[in-house]
Amino acid sequence: MIAERYTRRGIPTMPEQIMVTTGAMGAIDAICHLFGGRGERIAVESPSYANILQLMREAGARLVPVAMAEGLAGWDMDRWRQVLREAAPRIAYVVADFHNPTGALAGEDQRRRLVEAARSAGTVLVADETMTELWLDDDVEMPRPVCGFDPAGSTVITVGSASKAFWAGMRIGWVRAAPDVIRSLVAARAYADLGTPVLEQLAVNWLFGTGGWSRPWNCAAHRPGTTGTRWSRPSAAGCPTGSSPCRGAD
Repeated sequence: MIAERYTRRGIPTMPEQIMVTTGAMGAIDAICHLFGGRGERIAVESPSYANILQLMREAGARLVPVAMAEGLAGWDMDRWRQVLREAAPRIAYVVADFHNPTGALAGEDQRRRLVEAARSAGTVLVADETMTELWLDDDVEMPRPVCGFDPAGSTVITVGSASKAFWAGMRIGWVRAAPDVIRSLVAARAYADLGTPVLEQLAVNWLFGTGGWSRPWNCAAHRPGTTGTRWSRPSAAGCPTGSSPCRGAD
């Protein structure tokens, strides 16, 4: 089902390119242990998701921060090219869709250029898609996924999760990568994590297969985790404001 969802998004994907994990954190942990290694450099956005940064530090990685562009402009490509060229990190970790914590949405040209820069540097680009479906504006036109700019599958590894898009207690994540990378991740994971709970996997499979996944989105103003609240654009204080419940989305 996960491979089919990527294919429907315009990214042809085989089941051999997917590994199911215990949440996105489990996916990132497996990737860091396979590619990161103690003492390896990992380029990260600054700011970025604190829990992921701590996970990388505990894996022994040396983090190389790359400052975000001003406002909601996304990535500063000059800084990214400089870091990838000079620091030669083994991994680069990014959140292209509604970046945590700034909310920035990277444009297609930024995605294309970052993939090209990572490929030239020999850096594995990890694209975290856990925030992809969490838009607040109805007129958002989503760019192609980052992996859409890596048709050979040699540079980009994508991470996804059900916990942000559907329910925080649904600790099911996944990795999309080239089949040989998935095989290596599965083999390396066996020493630390024997598998992901079957019941939760069946639940996510049911959500994908029956349309249950999209039910919270039937009302355009409703978003997961808002307990039925209508959310507006960010206010002058920088935070979205809520009003009446959204009927039919519970």
